[in-house]
Amino acid sequence: MADIILNNGIKTYSGSIASFELPSSVYADGITIDINPVQSGSGDPSPTNVRPISGWTGANVTRTGKNMFGGTYNEFFPLHFESDKTVIASADVVDRGTSQIAFYDENKYRIDYWGMSSSYSSVSGRIAKIFELPKESYYVRFVAAESTRYMIELGDTNTIFEPYVGDTYSITFPTEAGTVYGGTLDVTTGLLTVTMAEVDLGTLNWSYTSRDGQPCFQTFGLSGLAKGSSGTNDIAMAICSVYMPASWNNNRSHEGYDKTFAIYPNGANFSIRNSAYTDAAAFKSAMSGVQLVYELATPQTYQLSPTDVALLLGVNNVWADTGDSTVKLGFSNNMNGKLLIDNNDLVYTFKTEKTYVDKDVDLKIHLQVATMDETKAYLGIA
Repeated sequence: MADIILNNGIKTYSGSIASFELPSSVYADGITIDINPVQSGSGDPSPTNVRPISGWTGANVTRTGKNMFGGTYNEFFPLHFESDKTVIASADVVDRGTSQIAFYDENKYRIDYWGMSSSYSSVSGRIAKIFELPKESYYVRFVAAESTRYMIELGDTNTIFEPYVGDTYSITFPTEAGTVYGGTLDVTTGLLTVTMAEVDLGTLNWSYTSRDGQPCFQTFGLSGLAKGSSGTNDIAMAICSVYMPASWNNNRSHEGYDKTFAIYPNGANFSIRNSAYTDAAAFKSAMSGVQLVYELATPQTYQLSPTDVALLLGVNNVWADTGDSTVKLGFSNNMNGKLLIDNNDLVYTFKTEKTYVDKDVDLKIHLQVATMDETKAYLGIA
């Protein structure tokens, strides 16, 4: 669950799902999401266990209320998180004995299902089931028993039903950025920062070398390659679809590190050990289609259109679909700004229309401004 930090009147939430409760509706004062590569499959990558790496051409930022299920009976409703989450599914049903909830992958093949026959809850007389929503699940479906009110909420405590209120903000990355394999997106300002790049290792030129009797192949052709690590015994930040990372010393000098790659600490040299080859041309041919995702020495930035994400009164859940992403979200505390009128404080709120009545001043004002200066200008106060 998200960490909560209160600093100088600005509340900040972060986590794979930013989950929090607000006393009023506001606009987020800064949402930043991580963008990370996704590697398919499992186990260590190797020539016999190729694990392709995918990036992103856009991001979907979803904000819901407490209820994260907006589907109807028997409908495939998209609900996907990048890590397993404990949730509660609940429903009003006539026949509790046949009620089920099922989970499906991207192709709508069923992964698993839970029966809800023995899960009656005294909360509003609904059935409720606690379970782990697997990260492999992309769709959720209530089946076998019809209801008019379904709910899925985070946590392990069943609560009163609330209707689904959800919005997904789809953001397309600029063409010039290409496929993004790593970085951050400030959703509110539209600033995209790209920190990782991808290369097909078969497009590079390789030379065969040997050090301390350990044969390997090296290249100097990686454009913008960041410094590999702080020392020759450290492992660089990079992933490959076929090889495991190793430190430079282990990759170049020590036995037991065949089928590994390493980046030299000065960032100029990239090395792969593979004892199956001794010829650079044959190795280059074998590298066709092998992916490496590596850190850039200088991040690249792109300006997108800003996106305002409206937050709700009550519980909010905010997440993104860009890999194992952490959402960092902040907004102005409603009590952070005050306007002094005739020695009385009139509270104003951040970027939202709200009517406040100060009982001492006896004044009603609609405020839809973001700064103190704008507030004063709105009221005609010098």
